[in-house]
Amino acid sequence: MKINLDLAPFVKRHIVKSITYRLLSTLIGFIGMTIFTGSIKIGATFGLIEMLYKPLQYFIHERIWYKINYGINSRINNSKIKHQNPLVIWFTGLSGSGKTTLANALRIKLHEEGYSTYLLDGDVLRDGLNKNLNFSYEDRCENNRRIAEVAKILAETKQVVLVSAIAPYIAIRENNKNIIGTDLYYEVFLSCDIESCMLRDPKGLYKKVEDNKIQNFTGIDSKYENPINPNLSINTNDINLENSVEIVYNEIIKIIKL
Repeated sequence: MKINLDLAPFVKRHIVKSITYRLLSTLIGFIGMTIFTGSIKIGATFGLIEMLYKPLQYFIHERIWYKINYGINSRINNSKIKHQNPLVIWFTGLSGSGKTTLANALRIKLHEEGYSTYLLDGDVLRDGLNKNLNFSYEDRCENNRRIAEVAKILAETKQVVLVSAIAPYIAIRENNKNIIGTDLYYEVFLSCDIESCMLRDPKGLYKKVEDNKIQNFTGIDSKYENPINPNLSINTNDINLENSVEIVYNEIIKIIKL
């Protein structure tokens, strides 16, 4: 079994402590029995038997208690443990409209308030999970389907999931909602004119379009369909980051707060 390198020192320490404790217990048993009986042979036999049966006894004891619910309210689920309701907040809009920036800022604020979150960035996922997909209509649909499936899994663990992905078509966003579930899906539309987005170009994607490194790019040679009825709409041309965070936070806190 491969151990995470960051945890390796702690795992090794635990193993060494367990072994030394077992040896110490055996030694004490051996000395005590030898003194009591006056026989080293009996003391050694007792120590050997104890060394063998104690781990087995511990294992059986742990397995039994693993199946006993005493002291545990089985009706308490992860949402109670995390003190939050799960939610998938999907930021949609043109590249450069501020989706990732706003998602990151909101995540920091939620962490400061003690909420557990996870951020899924569409561009980051295109370098890993979705690196075999391009910008064709079919691949865009598959790209969003995969993101939605991952977001759904994370939401099932009671996370507040922040998704930063364009999801350019109404049909794609409807499918995302169906996958995740209407009660867990919260859509935030960041409206921003294409000129402003191109000037910002935080990830250099518009420059790649100009250099013909990306084809079928949303807002340039592929259309973006504005959401008809998003849960929240923010014009990032007019509203700064700080105020945008407050707007989204004040709305979603009503949902995630227990």
